[in-house]
Amino acid sequence: MTTNSRFTDPWGIRVEDKDSVLIQEKGACDIHDYINRGKFLNYTEIGKYGIARVLKDLPIKDFNVGVASAISSYSRCRLWSLIDGIESKGKQVFMCDTDSVITDAKLNDYPDLMEEFMWDGCGDALGSLKNEADDHLKDCGWANDDINRLREEEGGMLHFDALILGGCKFYCLRKKGCEDIAKCKGFKKSKGEELAFEDFEMMANKGVKTQKQVQFLCPKMNHLSVDENFSMRTPKVTKKFRFLYNKGVVGFPRRGGGYVRNHARVCVRYGRLSPSPESGAE
Repeated sequence: MTTNSRFTDPWGIRVEDKDSVLIQEKGACDIHDYINRGKFLNYTEIGKYGIARVLKDLPIKDFNVGVASAISSYSRCRLWSLIDGIESKGKQVFMCDTDSVITDAKLNDYPDLMEEFMWDGCGDALGSLKNEADDHLKDCGWANDDINRLREEEGGMLHFDALILGGCKFYCLRKKGCEDIAKCKGFKKSKGEELAFEDFEMMANKGVKTQKQVQFLCPKMNHLSVDENFSMRTPKVTKKFRFLYNKGVVGFPRRGGGYVRNHARVCVRYGRLSPSPESGAE
């Protein structure tokens, strides 16, 4: 069993020294070979089972890093072509991720961009962009008739009304009549403690957002001991979140970092297209 696994390109998977778990009956869990090779991490017993955490190679032969690299490289080239196309129209790209951009370009105003990047107009086709505002309104309970009416009012493509951007994976989008979309890497989502647009406004003005989070700590003496029971402590720590971006030039700077836009136009996701702001910064 391999723990803490995440979605990854199977062509580029690493098969050596994967963090793995061996579960066998108590006394039958052979860990000596792993200890001798420096591959042993820890051991505990639960009921009649012994559980060892070790570094173990995966029995997989069908992988090819070259293929994985080619796929990733093509994706980056495709995303760059989209960014270049948007900027060629005099519009801005505020942020990009692996499969998305946030921009002030309203794509259906540019037939050539629509033909190349959003040819089906909705993102259902493989590789076509999708407007993330469409799904966001549906998730917030909007009826199709209301969405279509609003789309006509906004010129054929929905957009968010405002954006506050503090950096990669650190932004908030607002649409009237919907919940805010808030992204903050490291912030634990829990009921009653959701991030809101107002939190980002505060951080954009040099404020600091804090959150108490639980850490799981296991003393090293419990990893392998004859007389010490396996135990775990869960202390609380205070994490702080603020705008501090130093990885490049950010347009329209705002005191404290980041920037704010109103009257958003369109943000963009690959396989999805998302809306974002257009007018000047405050």
